[in-house]
Amino acid sequence: MIDTAGIREAIDEIEKIGVNRSISSIKDADIIIAMFDNSSTFSVEDRDILDILDKNRDKNIIVVVNKIDLDRKFDIDRLSDFDYIRISVKDNYSPLIENLKRILDNIASCDELMLVSHRQIRGWSKCKECNIEFKNSTYSMKRLEIFSYHLQRMQLKFLKFKYPKPFKF
Repeated sequence: MIDTAGIREAIDEIEKIGVNRSISSIKDADIIIAMFDNSSTFSVEDRDILDILDKNRDKNIIVVVNKIDLDRKFDIDRLSDFDYIRISVKDNYSPLIENLKRILDNIASCDELMLVSHRQIRGWSKCKECNIEFKNSTYSMKRLEIFSYHLQRMQLKFLKFKYPKPFKF
């Protein structure tokens, strides 16, 4: 999951890089969540986002109108080409979670492994490297301690990957 910078008209060069990365990350996305602010008026940036969504209809798209607990200024009719959900992340975002669950259930309908973060991909790569080292060392192993060392190392890498340290705020 990639939380991108907003897609808007950028003034400085660093902001332009962030916006360009956001747009390019859409190409690799399986699921796109486009969030619109109910308390703000419909903007040129909102129109640009809808154009991007329209060009990516082959993707799983969730259009969200957030901040419904605030006075509405957003022109909801502009979203008529899309199914959308209305939420308040502050109060209740369960409709968003339910939509994500439904999409993920359809994407991962078989018993395959789905890696969804750079941390998971790195962790799985380390496990794989240890596995290759282990397999390579078994051909020339004469001693049980070496075998045990490689097996234990592979197991520790897997456990770090599967059970990371809890996130602290």
